[in-house]
Amino acid sequence: MVKAAAQRILSLLPGGRFGNRLLQRYVSRSLELDENQFEVRLTHCRKHLENFFSTRGSSEPGFSVFELGTGWHPIIPIGMYLCGASRVTTLDIEPLLNRERVCRTLELYRRSAERGALATVLPWILEERVETLLHLLQHADSPPQGDLLHPMEIYPVVGDAAKIEGTLGSFDLVFSNSTLQYIPADELGHIFGNLRRIVGSQAVMSHHIYLGYDLAIFDSSVSPFYFLRFSRAAWKLVDNPLHSHNRLRLSDYHRIHASNGWTVKKEETLLGAPEDLQKIPLAKEFQGYSERDLLALRAWLFSCPA
Repeated sequence: MVKAAAQRILSLLPGGRFGNRLLQRYVSRSLELDENQFEVRLTHCRKHLENFFSTRGSSEPGFSVFELGTGWHPIIPIGMYLCGASRVTTLDIEPLLNRERVCRTLELYRRSAERGALATVLPWILEERVETLLHLLQHADSPPQGDLLHPMEIYPVVGDAAKIEGTLGSFDLVFSNSTLQYIPADELGHIFGNLRRIVGSQAVMSHHIYLGYDLAIFDSSVSPFYFLRFSRAAWKLVDNPLHSHNRLRLSDYHRIHASNGWTVKKEETLLGAPEDLQKIPLAKEFQGYSERDLLALRAWLFSCPA
């Protein structure tokens, strides 16, 4: 509660987002990318590609990709390039990338390639593209940040995914990684509807979603179901306005997919402990959900145009 109050006060100050980034960088140090986090993201990249290649029936290079939620480190976009993507458009509502974080990502790719782990996790990598990455890292001191990504056909965009323009067939693969939980339900519907309009009939969406309470990741004393105790009105006061969580459950995501022209073909779900959920007095708006719906903590949703 103290953390929530501090974040709300920070959000009201001029330059609140910048101040929050300074706290993330120098106090919580949550912006640092270590090798363990990098390897986890690599496995996520593999999962997105497996979902895509299984429907496509081929792992041949030459596919276009759209990422919803660039984040701080372009790990998965670079992995997509290494595995044959012809172009990767990665979008976020804020310009979070910088030279330091891009170089850190390239360096971790170099280390992974040198010890042979990269080819194990991503068996589709193209060696000539790994050489391009190593060349870019070697000359990273000279070009601006954007030029480090453009030779890999990765193009960061800052904007609203509900308004992104494109022609039919613009993207073959749409993916997100721990992003959907921060998008309000109505906005998410507009985004899915717009993407359905511009993707091809054989396109694939692959989303990794964290459905628990964020603080539980960093503090084991907090239940991942803790935020289900708050009513909508109370949650508006407690939630972090700089990083708001929509608290949608798995059935809500299925509904949003179906309402905007997408059919979920496959779902993989990690459930929490029932005894942890039973300790939480559920707010009225969550009492109508099934126990499995409430227990879902992580999910992969794999979908195609309806």
